[in-house]
Amino acid sequence: MYNGLKYFVLAWSYLFLPGLRKYFLISMLTSVALFVGLTYGIIGASDLMAVWLSGLIPWSWSGESVFYQWILRILSIVLLFGVYKYIVLVVLGPVLSMMSEKLEYILSPHKKGRKTPGFLTGMMRGIQLNIFNLIKEMFFTIMLFLLSFIPGMVFFTTPAILLVQGYYAGYGVMDFYLERYSDYQTSNKIVFRFKGFASVSGILFVLLFSIPFFGMILAPMVGVLAVTLFFEKEKVFTH
Repeated sequence: MYNGLKYFVLAWSYLFLPGLRKYFLISMLTSVALFVGLTYGIIGASDLMAVWLSGLIPWSWSGESVFYQWILRILSIVLLFGVYKYIVLVVLGPVLSMMSEKLEYILSPHKKGRKTPGFLTGMMRGIQLNIFNLIKEMFFTIMLFLLSFIPGMVFFTTPAILLVQGYYAGYGVMDFYLERYSDYQTSNKIVFRFKGFASVSGILFVLLFSIPFFGMILAPMVGVLAVTLFFEKEKVFTH
């Protein structure tokens, strides 16, 4: 578990490495465009839904439409924040994969055995993995949230929810390296084998990602560098 913190901190020193700068720039610009686009899209959709909802209800009052607008905006933003990290990992997937591969070449230029997937194959794998992870995370989070209503259980469920979110976030980031060496089923076993690292690095990813705007931009890049450093420095794949 110590490795999760160790390599997440170490990753910051590699963020602006000359060979990685172009991936940093592309990832940053894509993240900004995605954040702005989704935010305005959510607000616009919420406003249209508020007008539609006002027309359905037979009674009305002053400021009714504005009230619905803000309620729907808040609910939509909360929902978006819950799934946004998975959207980012899918959209930035090709760039993060290339960043991970480039760092791997820098660290181990003579290592053989890489099986870099094609663009479409990698994208489809990323979509499948992140959808499954989102479903599992939501299921366990809801179950733990319901358990928290039992007296005294909140002291167990609160850290457990953070661990669940960290594990699946860590899994999503780890796969940008694992996709070059293993299929989906094998990756499940590898991530579970290193579940301590996955959970700690994932928690740090989630905490950084929770910082509005700047954290959302930096977290995916720092996370994928940390994962690549871990697998390379610990020589998990030595062939």
